[in-house]
Amino acid sequence: MPKGVFKRTKKHRENISKALKGKPKSLEHRKNLSKNHHNVNGKNNPNWKGGKRKSLGYWLIWNPNHPFARKDGYICEHRLVMEKKIGRYLKLSEYVHHKNGKKDDNREKNLELFFNLGNHLNYHLGKMSLN
Repeated sequence: MPKGVFKRTKKHRENISKALKGKPKSLEHRKNLSKNHHNVNGKNNPNWKGGKRKSLGYWLIWNPNHPFARKDGYICEHRLVMEKKIGRYLKLSEYVHHKNGKKDDNREKNLELFFNLGNHLNYHLGKMSLN
């Protein structure tokens, strides 16, 4: 046998067979699997978890028809809660503040609306200067 080449033992071949069991057999098979399963969006995707996920500490809700939804169809839950409270869509300039500082606590009583970034920053700067 050439140098650097080894012959697999029967046990090694069995372990490889077990590891590959149920896996796609060829590149063509893998392409067909991805066509059939991985390009399905939303509720039809087998990985669908109900349209709610967390990102950077914020809860995101899948709502692709919302006028301010991101490209992937998600929008921040705290913005939706505030919109429901005030009865209209939020303006892009408006900021929703979590009073207790917990980004994932989207109870209506924990949210406060600031009309622009300046007001929101002034709130935080004023709070810092008091400490």
